[in-house]
Amino acid sequence: MQIAPETLIVMALWAVLVLMVLLFVYQTLRKNRRAHVLTLALAFGTVGLTLWSYRSLLPHWVSSNTAPLANGIFYILMYMMIYLHFEQVSRLQPHLVRLAFMSALVGAGLITSVVLLVVSDAPDFLVACNDFSHDAIRMAALLFGFFVSVRNWRLLHERESLVETIALLTLATGGIPTILGNYARLREVGGLSVYELGDLVTFIGLVLLIGLYLSNPNYLYRVPTPLYRVIIYNSIGIAVYSRAIRTRGLEGLVVPDQLMSMSITAVSSVLSEGLQVDAQLRLIDATRRVLLFEWKDDLSALLICERATYFARRSLQMLLKSIPRNLYERLRTDAVKIDDRLTSELDALVQASFPYVVFLEEEDKFSRLEREDREPEVVVETDDAE
Repeated sequence: MQIAPETLIVMALWAVLVLMVLLFVYQTLRKNRRAHVLTLALAFGTVGLTLWSYRSLLPHWVSSNTAPLANGIFYILMYMMIYLHFEQVSRLQPHLVRLAFMSALVGAGLITSVVLLVVSDAPDFLVACNDFSHDAIRMAALLFGFFVSVRNWRLLHERESLVETIALLTLATGGIPTILGNYARLREVGGLSVYELGDLVTFIGLVLLIGLYLSNPNYLYRVPTPLYRVIIYNSIGIAVYSRAIRTRGLEGLVVPDQLMSMSITAVSSVLSEGLQVDAQLRLIDATRRVLLFEWKDDLSALLICERATYFARRSLQMLLKSIPRNLYERLRTDAVKIDDRLTSELDALVQASFPYVVFLEEEDKFSRLEREDREPEVVVETDDAE
């Protein structure tokens, strides 16, 4: 029995998606590399493609209308999760205008899909609205990820970011044949239907992504902004740990840890005593430098970076939560002994919490402080106590 090209392409897509889901679950459970939103996106895509596969493999059991609509619902959710993932790697909180736009598209797509599943004789404009929602969500999510990846590549010129850029552009291009089929009524290109061609291009994009993920599992969590240093302070203000981060192609910062500690203590004192605000510093934005803070009992973690992102903040939170009680008790005292053993223990915890960065050894510490042409505008954010 000869298998149709559409069935072969769908089966190949399904196999790649299942493999990626399994790899992501493995990395989450065994390697402490958590990208829940992206994993959920792949799971939605796998379920949607499974429903579509029933249409190809079991045409007598699943109608030609039910499968695409059910598949479309999960695809809408998948692309929304992909969009949210790239918001997380590029910003601390989603951009409100983009989020509202994507939410409107998702709402329109889900509502029209459900109506078309329920109503047997739906008007043509409802079908057109459903098609437009699907196409717009896919293009918007993938192009947004493409521009995030381009920004990363222009900044660091990493091979991985170039591969990711090409893969995302290929995935976005895979939606063009579908658009031509829906609106230009083009049916066939090179012996393949436009929908089969779109699936084939999508498969190529997924293969590029899975190749990138296999060669460097940490890259998909890469924060597309320079990170400079991680510092841990205890409540007394002692910098018990400090490690510079290697950012390829960029000059780093020399950070006077104890001077930084005194400055933070001074600002906190102004807030708590001078302004009578019982709060902890959460973020200091000084134009091209951001100080991102997380606090847990008597310890605080500081990340110096160029832009605060969701993944950067979550890594700080994971770092503080991962410190075992016996180590915590050693760090919180004013008699803490900072030696190679302590540094090695914290190195392991920090590297596990920041799996996507490379840390410098202390002897490779950056040699000079980057000089700014103008005084930065400083914005301080606090987290008010309830």
